Amino acid sequence: MSKTTSGIALPTEPNDEQQNLPPPQEQTESKLPRNELTLIKKLPQEIKEIVEQNARIELQLKGINKDIKQISQAHPDEAESRESIKQIQSQIAQLQTHVTKIGNAVDNAFANIKSKKKGKKKGKKNKK
Repeated sequence: MSKTTSGIALPTEPNDEQQNLPPPQEQTESKLPRNELTLIKKLPQEIKEIVEQNARIELQLKGINKDIKQISQAHPDEAESRESIKQIQSQIAQLQTHVTKIGNAVDNAFANIKSKKKGKKKGKKNKK
């Protein structure tokens, strides 16, 4: 069998057609269910959206932290306000750390998906 650029197989010899076809059982076992394939195809986009959302949250937290610092500098005489502001700043710092960890975990997951896809493509080429 020879293939055209459109992927249509053209018979060259009658025996070639039978040799190139994998057994039907192998074909069905190697394929995932359609819904799983759809979910896998959507993962990179969903991960990208999470990373972008994470970055926006991180920027907002940094902005809030700057605002709080300005407030605490503008009203240095109010000890109670300063203590509240320090607590809020501490919570914001914790949130920033948490958001960064989430972002790193998502980035790692995305990188793993890409490397697995590349590994599968290479594996398919080696089998031919």
